[in-house]
Amino acid sequence: LHHAVVAMQKSPVWDGVCGLTGRSLTPHHDQTVTTRVEPVDHPITAGLTDWAMRDETYEMKDADPAEGNTILLTTDHPKSCRTLGWTRTYRDARCFNYMAGHDGAALGHPTVRTIVERGVHWCAGRL
Repeated sequence: LHHAVVAMQKSPVWDGVCGLTGRSLTPHHDQTVTTRVEPVDHPITAGLTDWAMRDETYEMKDADPAEGNTILLTTDHPKSCRTLGWTRTYRDARCFNYMAGHDGAALGHPTVRTIVERGVHWCAGRL
């Protein structure tokens, strides 16, 4: 998830998959993050509401809608990028990027589990 976004930093293909260039980050451990659900009608976020949890935050460039990204999840945490979840299409493939989920506690959060599951299904065209 978030580690994949910063992988292969010199790859133009991975820039396209992630919808970001200059993908480096500064982490901040053990932060309380409030995540806001932006478009509540997207299949990945449908029916979900804002939530807070402990997680690692990352100061880095935000995903930009002008570059073909559809923003799904945001935060206003001062030590975090604003965009936490977004989709895009790269070539003919659906891509879902999600910045949360540093450890087992975060990945065990029921809303995070729902988002990851729906994200995988959405990418596969099954949602």
